[in-house]
Amino acid sequence: MVIKDGVNIIPANCFKNAKELTEIIFPDSVISIGRDAFNMNETQSMSKLTTIRLPRNPRFTTIEPNTFFRAKALDNLVIPPSVKTYGTWSLYENDSLKTLTLGVSTSCADNSFMKLNNLTTVNYYGTLEQWKSDQLSTYFGTTSETPDSSINTVTISGGSAVSSKQITLNYNEEYIDDIQDDLLKLEIELFIEKMCELITAYHNQID
Repeated sequence: MVIKDGVNIIPANCFKNAKELTEIIFPDSVISIGRDAFNMNETQSMSKLTTIRLPRNPRFTTIEPNTFFRAKALDNLVIPPSVKTYGTWSLYENDSLKTLTLGVSTSCADNSFMKLNNLTTVNYYGTLEQWKSDQLSTYFGTTSETPDSSINTVTISGGSAVSSKQITLNYNEEYIDDIQDDLLKLEIELFIEKMCELITAYHNQID
């Protein structure tokens, strides 16, 4: 399923228990996805949702509570770096999830991430020092290793969301500037688009 460009708000419960949904692609115009959007609590193992492309929009900043609750078919999830806040049970019992990509967070609710027992890799849009002070490290683990700056990869452990097991953390500090540049460009594009709409509306009123 491809959501048409121009949509800004995805309501709460929009795709809840939609067991036949296999893929969804959001346009970059989306700034909010409501809570329980992909909550598969009633379908669980029958869920077929394997692919989600989240919006890349600087105003898309929050994963609401229960967004991916028991979406058990998801195997790879990329959360854009604009997201800074996670609600309770944002990800919970995602049994197929092997790889999770996400950026620097500023706020994680209690139990934001739970029972991701098959997760093996976290890709982090930030530095290792940022990771160590990020709340995300509580859920996925941390390290006392001396990092090899040539590969930007360490083994982390002790995270509550992964039953304290060892997983791989890939961090990429060089990518931060690229992300910020992309978000700035998008913000400028959105501003120009809004100004064009206002100018068009103004001319229509005159006519």
